[in-house]
Amino acid sequence: MSATKADTRAIAAKLAAISPKARAIVDDAIVSGTAKLWSAVRLRLAGTLSDGIRQDAAISADGAAGRVYSDFSVPYARIREYGGRIDIPELVPHGAKVLAFPYEGRLVFAARVKAHSETIPARPYMRPALADFAPPFLAELRATLAEATA
Repeated sequence: MSATKADTRAIAAKLAAISPKARAIVDDAIVSGTAKLWSAVRLRLAGTLSDGIRQDAAISADGAAGRVYSDFSVPYARIREYGGRIDIPELVPHGAKVLAFPYEGRLVFAARVKAHSETIPARPYMRPALADFAPPFLAELRATLAEATA
């Protein structure tokens, strides 16, 4: 699973020193930030791939934790994010005499295609969304924390 997390537990000692009201404000900022990140990731996608992006956020005694992740319910989600190599089995026509497909800008006809491997380049959607979202989210979180503890 590909996931991005924003977690207040890493700064639990600092949060333990603030009032419960201030802590609640910071926790709410984590939860709303998770929803914003989820939205930012989904905006980069279209159709089915977007449907596999999930989010959850929880507030506990340890702090708030938010997670945006792909559940990889779409078979090509993982290879789209990270790239990789796939094995293609031998292809033969069924109900036709030849296969027809575009290849390098032209239409090709073949009686069969031998088994082979293809390298799929990475076309990430989660990591760029996080890179774009993280700086303003952290700035907003710091401002919220400063305001809540002032």
